Amino acid sequence: MEKRTVQTCVLVADGGRARFFHVRLPEDADYAAGPRLRECETLVNPDGQLTGNELYANTKSGRRQSPGGGPAHGTDDHRGRHEDEIERRFAKRIVEVTKGLVGQHQVEKLVVLAAPRMLGQLRSAGPWPDALVVEELQRDASWHSVSNIERILEEKGLLEPRVLPETVYRPPGQPLPQP
Repeated sequence: MEKRTVQTCVLVADGGRARFFHVRLPEDADYAAGPRLRECETLVNPDGQLTGNELYANTKSGRRQSPGGGPAHGTDDHRGRHEDEIERRFAKRIVEVTKGLVGQHQVEKLVVLAAPRMLGQLRSAGPWPDALVVEELQRDASWHSVSNIERILEEKGLLEPRVLPETVYRPPGQPLPQP
């Protein structure tokens, strides 16, 4: 029986960026050249990349002076809820784009490599398609190089190690060996 390869897609995400990769199969002509992961889509969440100084008018949170010169007291300006909402909306967008890619490319397996907070947001953003096998890894790697992401996935057993075709060294000008 012939071994059937599964079409795999990798999603690497954090609160500010999501990257989608196709895993190149051994049948691909350029499989031996370069990394196996081919980036096919990138989403950016501009609000998720802003610092506190850029996102809020008042950079200090939690202390207010009482009127009339009284003692300072603690306050809660609900920044945590605002940041959760920004991530929730981005996670929902990621899930929608992922569903589109899965349908378009007949993906059977999805590997999700995401920061812990974003992984939780992705889980609650909506169900994945039923026929899709989803494997998750909590790791913030959205800013890593493609080769680094590939190495992380191989170490965790989420991506099969690459087996390159055997090549024979042939100095320039020497004829090809006869079979």
